[in-house]
Amino acid sequence: MNVYTIGSLIKQERKKRKISQKKLVAGLCSAQTLSMLEDDMCETDAFLMDMLLQRLGKSPDKLECIVSGEEYHRIKMRSLIEQLIVQRKRKYADYLLERYHDSFKSTDTAQQMYYHRTRAYLLMRTVPEDTSQQQRNSDIQEALREIRLAVDMTLPGVEGTPLSEYLISTCEMENLLAYGKLLNMTGSREKAQSIILQSFDYIKAHFADAEELCKLLPKCVWLFDNVFSEQADNLRVIVLCEEAVQVLREASVTYFMLPVIEVLVRRYGSIGAEKKAEYWRRYQDILTGLYEEYAPDMCRDSLFFDAFQREYYLDYEIIRSERISQNITQEKLIYGVYSSPETLSRVETGKSSPGKKNFDGLMDKLKINKMRYNGYVTLESFEVLELNCELNTAIGKNDFDLAKRKLEMLKSKLNMSLPDNKRHVEQIENIIYSVNNIKSPKCIIQETFDRLELTYKFNENKSYRVPFYEELIMLNIIAISLKKMDEKEKALYIWKNILDKYYNSRVDIRFHRRTYSILFNNYIKTFADFDFGSERIEARSKAVMLCNNDIKNKISWGNAKMLESVLTTTACAMIDMDIKKYSGEIDIKLTQAQAVAELFLCGKNAEIIKSIHDRTNKRMYQEENLPEG
Repeated sequence: MNVYTIGSLIKQERKKRKISQKKLVAGLCSAQTLSMLEDDMCETDAFLMDMLLQRLGKSPDKLECIVSGEEYHRIKMRSLIEQLIVQRKRKYADYLLERYHDSFKSTDTAQQMYYHRTRAYLLMRTVPEDTSQQQRNSDIQEALREIRLAVDMTLPGVEGTPLSEYLISTCEMENLLAYGKLLNMTGSREKAQSIILQSFDYIKAHFADAEELCKLLPKCVWLFDNVFSEQADNLRVIVLCEEAVQVLREASVTYFMLPVIEVLVRRYGSIGAEKKAEYWRRYQDILTGLYEEYAPDMCRDSLFFDAFQREYYLDYEIIRSERISQNITQEKLIYGVYSSPETLSRVETGKSSPGKKNFDGLMDKLKINKMRYNGYVTLESFEVLELNCELNTAIGKNDFDLAKRKLEMLKSKLNMSLPDNKRHVEQIENIIYSVNNIKSPKCIIQETFDRLELTYKFNENKSYRVPFYEELIMLNIIAISLKKMDEKEKALYIWKNILDKYYNSRVDIRFHRRTYSILFNNYIKTFADFDFGSERIEARSKAVMLCNNDIKNKISWGNAKMLESVLTTTACAMIDMDIKKYSGEIDIKLTQAQAVAELFLCGKNAEIIKSIHDRTNKRMYQEENLPEG
């Protein structure tokens, strides 16, 4: 794949939409800073880059990003603060937020906005149960002041100006929604209604990208119901809610699905449409059950929590692991870059971070075609990148007819004379060929290994780096092909080897949820079905434990991709352990799995799960009615 900097794609998209540099960065940074970013002459933090992309209506969550240890620490701190707020751990969240603010205090407007936005979030979500009404009211008033500060920092004058005159990022729109909610809570209902209506129009007009639309439309629709209450026409709210749910269904996002479905159930009940209310009540019960079992403390209607997350890799892990893998000494690698091996040692252990010039020099010497911060591997334009994501989604849902159509569209958009583009298309074709048995597994393995070895040295070294997305897809198809050849042990070895690299990396798996989920899903299905002989029961028990942990992660992350598959694997492992003993749990898991598959439009998966459920029920009935002795 060719490398394009995020800056160059921002420039491409900005010019395509005829947006000036001044308008894009208004309230965030200077036009001069943007000019340098677009020409790859400087680096910036991921938070600012994300906001610039979102202001163009594009999602940063499709991207891979290499970051320094310092930048990752900042990202992880933000994530931890938000987790603590969700868990209502006010004291710890407040302490960390102040540390974050002190550590990264600067004139950076985006970081200052984040601080005030998060202060408002903390005050809204972490009120202790024994707090007096007077203190609650005081917290709400303070939260209102904080969110107003956050809004004014990056969108000055927004209250007296139509939103259509601004470019607004996702987190800035969340700030506006929170501002509307707090205004409503403090009695300024008409003002709140105006903000929600304008926000809804802006979201619909500006955010075409599925990931960003998922973060905003359901929240805005839910607030619309809340702020307008009995003033809102039932049918209008129902139409808005079903549109919001459809966006979540197509993207396989559970987060904010439940609050919107609860509105649907209530509104359908109000007009006497009991069949429709019952249809949505089934999904309400399923999601409620999953939350209660796997994430009981999870906040289900936070305006500041999002289900998507871009992929992050640490620069020093890549440098160290590639140098060792390629048998390059520190003395040889530093030639022309650093004056002493000690400097490189500090870089490789994350104690210092190389500047842009030195980082690029090290990556060139290691022959890695990647860039840090504002660089990533992509397909020529946002349009093609989005099409590629739609293709991957179709493959994930086993909709290979749609995948074939998307692949043809992708080929028509790509310059197929470029070797990297050609290899990318061939790899996708091999996935489709594998499923449809068009090409032999042995042939697919050989072709894929040849492509993989151009960038990734697969070996037993646990300190070797986590693969990038394209590399992981190749490793996955190799393992799947080995499984088809009945070499399950070799397939399990590959999956386990890469999973270990995730666990051994200093990057939390929540920042690899897309790639990790693909790998884990295939590994656990094969592991739960593997013949372990006398250790079979113990292995199935381990499979159930691993599945439950993965389900907990998925629910906590708000992302339902492959959730139905892991629920089904859990049930199948328990069937193999003791179908009578676990009959109740098996029935619940298969019921959940089928409902999740249907809710998130995985029709073919739902049919397979239903078939498993029917066969299981029949077997249970037969075993219960066997004559004694």
